[in-house]
Amino acid sequence: EQMEERKFARARNDRASGQANEQEWLEDSISESKQKASLGKRNMNKFEEVIKLKQVGERKYKQVKIDKSVSE
Repeated sequence: EQMEERKFARARNDRASGQANEQEWLEDSISESKQKASLGKRNMNKFEEVIKLKQVGERKYKQVKIDKSVSE
């Protein structure tokens, strides 16, 4: 009878540690996903900045072109 009790106790412990491991794994994968998302967001922000700089540069270039044609 003690053997049966030990088996059940071991099974309960295994189940509990299995759930704990699963919970840890889930939390790790969630935090990893959040890190990837924030990295992606930062890359998008950099990309948007580059586009804005390019647009500003184009506007300035057009302005210079217009100024030159006016002065000629």
